[in-house]
Amino acid sequence: MDENIVFDEDGFPTLCIVKERGREGLSLPDIKIASKSFFRLDYNMCPVNAFGMFSAPQGQYSGVYMKTREHTFGIMLGEECNPFLYRGENQKYDDFVPSAKRYDLSKIDSKLKQCLSWIKKQEFINLFKESPYYKRCKKFSVLDCNYDFDLEAVAQHYGFDTNYIDVTKDLFTALFFAYTYKDNNGYHPIADFSKYRPMLYTANMQLFDENIMDQIKIIGFQAVMRPYKQNALAIDLSDVSVKKYFSVWELPKDFAVSNAVFEHFYKGAVLFPDEIISRHADYILNDNNIDSSLLKEFCVSNKLDYDTVKENLEKEGFALTTLHYAFSPAELCVMNTEISGGIIPFLKTKIAYRGVSPMASGQ
Repeated sequence: MDENIVFDEDGFPTLCIVKERGREGLSLPDIKIASKSFFRLDYNMCPVNAFGMFSAPQGQYSGVYMKTREHTFGIMLGEECNPFLYRGENQKYDDFVPSAKRYDLSKIDSKLKQCLSWIKKQEFINLFKESPYYKRCKKFSVLDCNYDFDLEAVAQHYGFDTNYIDVTKDLFTALFFAYTYKDNNGYHPIADFSKYRPMLYTANMQLFDENIMDQIKIIGFQAVMRPYKQNALAIDLSDVSVKKYFSVWELPKDFAVSNAVFEHFYKGAVLFPDEIISRHADYILNDNNIDSSLLKEFCVSNKLDYDTVKENLEKEGFALTTLHYAFSPAELCVMNTEISGGIIPFLKTKIAYRGVSPMASGQ
């Protein structure tokens, strides 16, 4: 594998993995096509499958590069040949409902909440796009593909409403969300099981229909820590329902178990590390100032009267502003250092590159 030392136009080191001499016809495996092969049961018994992928010994690799669209790639974290997804919830619900669809739009206050949640998500995305994480990592190149950020997924993992539901390839991460509840002070282990009902949902991607596979989002690596620590994937539920593909398991109602899971993740600190992005996300979520241009955009797209919505928001204590969130010079320096000294070396040493033939990748 030829890993060139390349610098971007701003003089920062970047990631560039090029095709090896004599293997010019190879490309990255396509996630939707490859999943139907490397999750087959017979391949799970073999160290290497038809795509040249394998479940490496523990600790050798953390994930694999996968083609997501034409000329873009993502990174699937966790064991490559493990087809199972997990989701933990602390109640049993009739269906998976993404946060962006939990509003009763027949009520005025719910419409305002939906408006605020959309604006705050966009404010966060706009800020993230100004970060070195986004500006530098989107230039990363692997076999002629550039890195493909999923900004909805980033926003989802930092507390903003989207049409995604979180799933993970790590069982213990799912157990954390089944055995904890969240309030204004963070996550806590469930002690009162009269209020909560820990549930575990499991699904085998081998059994997903093609239209469901189209909605699977590779999230794990998004340059920031929270999705990575949670071994994250997501399912876009804008137009589909997937709960029928999941088996459901009611977990023991036992504080010893919930507390053990909670402590396993150091009271949640492992899954929710303190970082620059998380601090800005928390500030945006709690700020009473909202972007006036985004309010106008929301009203136009939802056919609402701008002045009426503005008046109702002001009655709730919100103020319109033309100012935008920004990172400090010190924060920019820290993020650039993380990319050069941490992210790029991690990708070069811990993420597996597999080249497959056009026939194998379905091209």
